[in-house]
Amino acid sequence: AYRRIIKKDQAVIKEGESNRDLFAATRGSFVISRGGKYLAQINPGVCFGEAGFFFGTARTATVLAATDS
Repeated sequence: AYRRIIKKDQAVIKEGESNRDLFAATRGSFVISRGGKYLAQINPGVCFGEAGFFFGTARTATVLAATDS
């Protein structure tokens, strides 16, 4: 595990890409979208990217930092 500094509007996960990273939001907030449509907001204390981590599937959504994190 390692800590990553994410700047506002930076993509953490991009829809369609393939990787096995799992993320935990420890500060800041993130926005999830699919096909350019808003789905949800992630706040500190939430993990995301679990499908790619556990199953190795392509990412089904994009996650952007809504604030510096």
